[in-house]
Amino acid sequence: LNQSTIDLNSFTASHSQGIMFNDSKVVITAGGNYIFSGTLENGSITVDTNEAVNLTFNNANITNLSGPALYIKDASQTYITLISNTENFLVDGKDYSNTDATGTLYTQSPLTFQGGGSLDITSSSQNGISGHAPITINSGSIKVTAAKNGILTDNITQLLGGHLSIETPAIAINSKDLLTINDGVINIIAADVGLQSDKTLT
Repeated sequence: LNQSTIDLNSFTASHSQGIMFNDSKVVITAGGNYIFSGTLENGSITVDTNEAVNLTFNNANITNLSGPALYIKDASQTYITLISNTENFLVDGKDYSNTDATGTLYTQSPLTFQGGGSLDITSSSQNGISGHAPITINSGSIKVTAAKNGILTDNITQLLGGHLSIETPAIAINSKDLLTINDGVINIIAADVGLQSDKTLT
């Protein structure tokens, strides 16, 4: 199992296996646990593997002025683990070079949030979290401020715990499949619709 600690300030990793540095981009090419800390002022993290990946955020701050701050292109399963008592940030810009990736956090892999820290996701032009895969929040404190939808997916969306806050001029959670809220706390400020499911809302 790969495990590496990535310092975004110096753009270095404790172990290079499964990681590529391409200009201001970090590309994960193998499964494992990757621990991020520090600030990346104009860059991104891309996951591109057929294995399971755990992205651990330990006071990580990532801004990408030309697209998603976190782009999960492929993985069998992706976990975002928020270390307790940490504050983490994902921010996009207004100019997207890849028009298919429509969110600050864009995923094509089943995505699960866990851990006791916080994650602040801001989009100035797109959705906060979007993609074509199931999205599950088990724990953590997640705040989404978006120009479009807070969360948009054409797959299952589940809130099973944690604290979720969304502020948007559009739809807070827009699920094209099942939308389930089973536990946790949710706060919504939405100009359009709070919760929308094209199938079943539980």
